[in-house]
Amino acid sequence: MKKIIVLSATVLVILSLMVPVTYGSTLKISLYPEKKLANVNLESESELIFTYPNGSFASKMLNGSSENISFSETFNHPSDHAIAFIEGYLKSRYHNVTVDNMTVIFNLTENANNTELKIYKNLSLDLWLSGIFNKTKSETKVNLSWRSFEIKGSFDINGHDVNNFGSYLGSIGMFTGLMDRLNNKSTINFTMLKVPLSKWNRTYDSSTNTTTFYYNSSLNELLSISVNGTGMFNGTYTLKLLYDPSSTISVPGYATASNNTITILPSAPNTFDMLIIIVAVVAVVVIIAGIALAIRKR
Repeated sequence: MKKIIVLSATVLVILSLMVPVTYGSTLKISLYPEKKLANVNLESESELIFTYPNGSFASKMLNGSSENISFSETFNHPSDHAIAFIEGYLKSRYHNVTVDNMTVIFNLTENANNTELKIYKNLSLDLWLSGIFNKTKSETKVNLSWRSFEIKGSFDINGHDVNNFGSYLGSIGMFTGLMDRLNNKSTINFTMLKVPLSKWNRTYDSSTNTTTFYYNSSLNELLSISVNGTGMFNGTYTLKLLYDPSSTISVPGYATASNNTITILPSAPNTFDMLIIIVAVVAVVVIIAGIALAIRKR
């Protein structure tokens, strides 16, 4: 939106409540212990919905405005600014992690009619990570403490901020406080995934020898803010938001979790072999007890 919007202090208060929140973010992690690599697909969806009365000053200024942005970029070198930027945040959670390459896909649409402004933003990051595996002959341990990261501030790709909404609202004249409020709200936020991995849902598929961990933050929040304006801004102004982050971790082999670490075995423990061991142990105990009883009788 390229229009300059000059609003009164009353509308500034109304608009300052416009805090965008991610509403469909997912973090999918696929582990490849043989290659000592992890593929991370981050999907961040955000939507800002602002409604205003038909015929209001906001309606006259916003009605008919639109914008569409779409691009993709691939980064393959550690010196690339995008890789260094993301890696810095991951390393703040686990210092050994390294981003080997990254693909960014970004889409944004902005449309306004006489009663509503919608800005939809979709960001997809596909990363390949290393430095998180510790492999021995019997098992592989994977450190996943970096999963609960948050990108703060502007993340600029091709001249566009792929993290914050502020730059897509156009110039709002002297009301820079609104811009600051929006620019300080991250839409790449997975801090809620800090919950210990042992508390995530876990399934093991013996047919594919694959373990999957899943977590939904359960922070489903549908928020509707309603403010009544006065004077030339008379009427009701509202904002709607939704937030629902989740994550899945796919692991080849039989895996268990503890805190921030996943331990991978080549295959699930053989339940039949375990049964034989248990029976053998019980038999030995019975025999020893029998011998001890016979000695006492003598």
